[in-house]
Amino acid sequence: MLLLHVSDTHLGKRQYNLESRENDLYEVFSQLVDLAIEERVDVVVHSGDLFDVNNPSNEAEMIAIRELSRLKDKGIPFIGIPGDHDTPKRRGLGRSVTVHDMLQTLGLIKVPELSEPIEVKGVTIYGKRHVPLLSEDSRTDFQEALRSLKPKGKSVLVLHQGVKELLPFDYAYQMSFSDIPTEITYAALGHFHDRFVMRRENGSVVAIAGSPDIIDEREIEGYKRNGKGAWLVDLSKDEPSVTGLNVKLRPQDVIEVNTSSFEQDIIQKAPKPVEGKLPVLHLILKGEPITKDALMKKIASLEGKVAEKIRIYKDNTYILSEGFKDVSVVKGSLNDLILEYLIKREGYSPEDAKLILSLIASDDEEEMKSILTKFAGLEK
Repeated sequence: MLLLHVSDTHLGKRQYNLESRENDLYEVFSQLVDLAIEERVDVVVHSGDLFDVNNPSNEAEMIAIRELSRLKDKGIPFIGIPGDHDTPKRRGLGRSVTVHDMLQTLGLIKVPELSEPIEVKGVTIYGKRHVPLLSEDSRTDFQEALRSLKPKGKSVLVLHQGVKELLPFDYAYQMSFSDIPTEITYAALGHFHDRFVMRRENGSVVAIAGSPDIIDEREIEGYKRNGKGAWLVDLSKDEPSVTGLNVKLRPQDVIEVNTSSFEQDIIQKAPKPVEGKLPVLHLILKGEPITKDALMKKIASLEGKVAEKIRIYKDNTYILSEGFKDVSVVKGSLNDLILEYLIKREGYSPEDAKLILSLIASDDEEEMKSILTKFAGLEK
């Protein structure tokens, strides 16, 4: 049995409020359907976050209906579970049912349950709709429900949950890899956007398909290493065989640019367009500080010509140098206003205010720990 494992397609997401990025996600989903048809798979398994929100736009729903109908016409079932983005966050808000329920009524999707699995060519497919962050007791119940599965023969388990080994923070996960019974031949996981495959001692596989497009700049390095797309899973032999199939997407990259050579750096470092699609650029600013107005004018002169979107990922023009001795700011800039507020309104010393500004600017865990240690007066 040949299976295409996809996940986290986030249909309807208008990244950076750009229609072009919304269309990118539709096109990528269409590519996944093309792959399923070209590879003549027996089933497509989607492990959650088919849509970006639980009440998607009419266009997002129509795209899903159109593409899923293509699979139905070829006799390829689409089996999927709602992820956290597909699910209403609170009772009484949003839709009382998920879009999956509507698509299931139309005969375009099948939603498996632990107690009501779906069989495809002798393979039993179990699933569990996304369960939100749980109390310790509820988490135990959830884990026990997984461990109680005792499939006979080849089987697939579809989940969209936080996993402790990948999110080792309290209240960030609902399960561990060890909660997945080893009797499950292939565990198809979602929620995480980077690809991942783990083969266990008995030959069974736990895999994360990842998002088929770059939803967050932190996915770029993983994309460069492993690509984006789907897993093609062959369950015809004793142990599953897993092959990555890639899709074509709009290029994205994180690049460093100096404020003194801003345009030149971007032109030299920007990836080339792919099939006419300009890249999305995430900038790390270096050099002398620059006013927001001047920066926005420079960006506006390049968007639509060199890049589809240019955004500031990190502004290192005002981050403190080693030892946290100084912060360079432009008079009247946002940084200047923050420092003034912290010093004059909140009563912080200039040194502590600069440390707080550095903490705001940083997203590096080790650097943040160092700043907090110094701020607390615990530095040795």
